[in-house]
Amino acid sequence: MKFSDILGEQQISVRVKATEPCPKATQDIAVNLANRGKAIKTAMYGPLNPSEANTEYWEKLAKEWDVNTASAKKQLCGNCSLFIQTPSMKDCISKGVTGGDRKDEWDAIDKAGELGYCEAFDFKCASKRTCRAWVTGGPILKEKSAKPLRDPKGGLTAAGRAHFNRTEGSNLKPGVKGPADTPEKMRRKGSFLTRFFTNPSGPMKDEKGRPTRLALSAAAWGEPVPQDRESAARLAEKGRNLLKRYENSKKKD
Repeated sequence: MKFSDILGEQQISVRVKATEPCPKATQDIAVNLANRGKAIKTAMYGPLNPSEANTEYWEKLAKEWDVNTASAKKQLCGNCSLFIQTPSMKDCISKGVTGGDRKDEWDAIDKAGELGYCEAFDFKCASKRTCRAWVTGGPILKEKSAKPLRDPKGGLTAAGRAHFNRTEGSNLKPGVKGPADTPEKMRRKGSFLTRFFTNPSGPMKDEKGRPTRLALSAAAWGEPVPQDRESAARLAEKGRNLLKRYENSKKKD
């Protein structure tokens, strides 16, 4: 599953203005290590040494993403749209705490690629690694645009959809907020709810108790923002029922 799926056909924009302070993880190694640990545990951030074969790792991700292994190996942090390498972010990283004499095997491997900032898990990540939350369209090299591309209530704004349709040749559409009363609406909404909430790739709330972008994506499809795994599971069940209705509608035709 790609993180773009989590957004419900909505991809996200940048991110950090040059005038904003540096993310804490770029300046505090303890925070960075903690957040990276979460990415390793919950999203398979890796592999430790990208120069090795890592056959089992890539086969597992390929199966989850429903692609072949060769394609999975091309979906890296370095081309993920959650990988931030704006001038201001690179400056934050270069000025940040490096850990001094503390040994860190993940950072010690120089073949892991250039560092950037992962917006999904808030830590410094390496361009040649990847994780389950990979999103097409990166890296992000330009500072935040004047017009907001993300809807704070969930998903993209109309400007955001237009931006990605123009720059990436996408065909992004608004989520189905009203009744799923046609086969196409059943298929789209059912697919979104099933894929993104059956096995959520992240929590529904952040450490401050605020809804995550994953949780907010449900609102872009006219659904209540899930507060926990149980409510996410109910959305997934609704999605499966919609897909059953869609399949039944095809049999009638």
